[in-house]
Amino acid sequence: MKKILILTILIAAQSLAFAQKVSGVASNVHDGDTFWLNKPDGTVLKIRLASIDAPELAQAYGKASRDFLKKLIDQKTVVVDVQEKDKYQRSVGVVFLNNENINRALVANGYAWHYLKYSRDAELSKIEADAKMKKKGLWHDEKPLSPWQYRADKRAAQKIKMAA
Repeated sequence: MKKILILTILIAAQSLAFAQKVSGVASNVHDGDTFWLNKPDGTVLKIRLASIDAPELAQAYGKASRDFLKKLIDQKTVVVDVQEKDKYQRSVGVVFLNNENINRALVANGYAWHYLKYSRDAELSKIEADAKMKKKGLWHDEKPLSPWQYRADKRAAQKIKMAA
């Protein structure tokens, strides 16, 4: 029990040690949850919005999600509360523009899902439920397909194709 407690404390301390705020100009919005941040010192970070998952570009609302994020932040100075680096070496964090939480804005307007696999943010769950109830954005569809299911279906189809 003591070993588990110590391990938990070390993991929590490591994530807190990584957390940092960076600011810069947002550019090259790739999709509804990824863009580039141009820092004042000339470095460029690839940013992945934490706790949400936007539709893939080929999905329904994929381009609308990207366009919504682009309209909000492109060529504007934002602050990113970086929480971690993901397996693709992107900086994962919460994005703010004039103190507005952009991650939550995407979910509130129906352009992204609360990504429960990586988040337990109760407020984000409430925001998503409200967007569903109001049939905003992707929730206008009767049965919207989550991006994680879309990617899983695509991988399964690729495996079948390769086996044939």
